Amino acid sequence: MLLPQSAQYALRAMVTLAEHGRGGDSMSGETLATRARVPKAYASKIMRQLVAARLVEGRAGKRGGYRLIGDPRYVRIADILRAVGFFESTEHCVFGLPRCDSVHPCPLHEAWSSVKEAFLSWANTTSLSDVIGSAQPVTGARPRKRS
Repeated sequence: MLLPQSAQYALRAMVTLAEHGRGGDSMSGETLATRARVPKAYASKIMRQLVAARLVEGRAGKRGGYRLIGDPRYVRIADILRAVGFFESTEHCVFGLPRCDSVHPCPLHEAWSSVKEAFLSWANTTSLSDVIGSAQPVTGARPRKRS
């Protein structure tokens, strides 16, 4: 399942904040955008959505920035995707038909429904903590070669 750009950016930003947030400090919007590899103008839009969803706290000023509100163990991937409107896009027919359901299926309906359900199950049961616990930190640096 391909994620829209906004969903990818939101996930990158949240992973970056979760990795940084272990110390409880805020991260400036500029630093966040750089570390998460999100264009600054787009990062601002995404962060407003995450603040509105109460996943992130945003503070203005010299000591301002962004930080996670809750514990990454309780922030589900689905929460992040929902904050940027991802689930609204999963309801349309991938074949482009105006009406597509189990009674009036498109040629891809059954296969797509299975993939979508598996993805939604994963997103609803996987926390931000699960993701950052198994991944390399998002720093923008290249991984070192192992000798």
